[in-house]
Amino acid sequence: MTPSHWWLITTPAGFERFFARFADELARSGGPDMSSIVHMSLEHGTTYVDADPQ
Repeated sequence: MTPSHWWLITTPAGFERFFARFADELARSGGPDMSSIVHMSLEHGTTYVDADPQ
């Protein structure tokens, strides 16, 4: 895996809490639970779309 850095500007303030929770989920032993990630994303107004065009 290649490390990366992002520059992200969001308004209103507070989205940094999502990243803190997301990091905690990624650090879980056994790997992250995608349903937890989706749930916390929805709480912060973020949704995911299926990138597979089929």
